[in-house]
Formats: sequence, structure tokens, C-alpha cells
Amino acid sequence: MTVSSMLYKLKKDLKIDILSAHKFRHLYATQLLRNGADIYTVKELLGHQKLENTQRYLDLTNEEIKRNNFKYNPLKNFE
Repeated sequence: MTVSSMLYKLKKDLKIDILSAHKFRHLYATQLLRNGADIYTVKELLGHQKLENTQRYLDLTNEEIKRNNFKYNPLKNFE
């Protein structure tokens, strides 16, 4: 059974429309980043030549971006 046929069966059985191998790649890339991987590692794992291609796969929310800025901003303790 191919990945496509498994996804088709899952979509049919679960009665959902938004399941695809492409969506799984987006989820994989986003979860790698959320779990602490840097974008260059994600780029290599996805097999992209250009960083711009990888950036399109990342689905971070505005809240996550704000939280990351607060957590990693080197100027937050600068007085």
C-alpha cells in the first residue's frame, strides 16, 4: 500500500478533507522547529536547497513568534 492510498483511506474513514503527504511535511517541519531544531537543520531534513523553500513550510502562530522573541531576545536583560 502506498502512502497516498493510505492517506486516501484515512481521509475516507475519518471523513476529513485536509489530510495529505504535503500537510504532513508542513506539520513535521513546524514541529521540529517548535521542539527546538534550528531552521538550517529543518532545511537539511526536508532536503531543500534554499532556506526560502523551508520557510514556506513553517506554520508558526503570531503568539509563538512573540513568545520566542520574549524567550530568546538578547536585549531583554539589557539595561
